[in-house]
Amino acid sequence: MEPIHATPHYNVLQPQDGSFLIVGRTKKARQVLRDILAELEFDTETEPIRNDGSYAIRRNNPFGLVRVVERCDARMTLAEVEQLRTSGARRAG
Repeated sequence: MEPIHATPHYNVLQPQDGSFLIVGRTKKARQVLRDILAELEFDTETEPIRNDGSYAIRRNNPFGLVRVVERCDARMTLAEVEQLRTSGARRAG
């Protein structure tokens, strides 16, 4: 598999068949991926989430790939900001 894109929380790989594989780097990132797939109503019955928490998107759906990765990364960033915000509030008080 060839790595084609990386974010702070996800890797996107491309297997030989031309599909895309989204791989969360942490347990939280994999959970966010599952949540986003459900919210966007991806058919996880036909294309199930793999045992390692990664998800394959067919090569004929590159816009689906972009939507999923962007939303997952945004949600992970928001979670980090919230964690920093609340940890700072505890120290200041």
